[in-house]
Amino acid sequence: MRRHELRSCPDPRRQAWLAAEGLVASLVQRFGYPETLQMTTDGVIRSQYWDSRGYGSRVQELATQAKIDTTQDTVG
Repeated sequence: MRRHELRSCPDPRRQAWLAAEGLVASLVQRFGYPETLQMTTDGVIRSQYWDSRGYGSRVQELATQAKIDTTQDTVG
């Protein structure tokens, strides 16, 4: 998790995302996976993996509101 960003971020939604991103990345790595498919280790949302589950438009909307970066990139 990027702690310096968490402390200096004035937007509480962005703070929550940064905290969740750090927690999820650490948890997933503990189970032996290098990273989740739905987001990068830097907290960028991979839209392709949310679209395939039918959540794409809602996730994109929330990401825009919280100023979270998204990408169409896939793993592999």
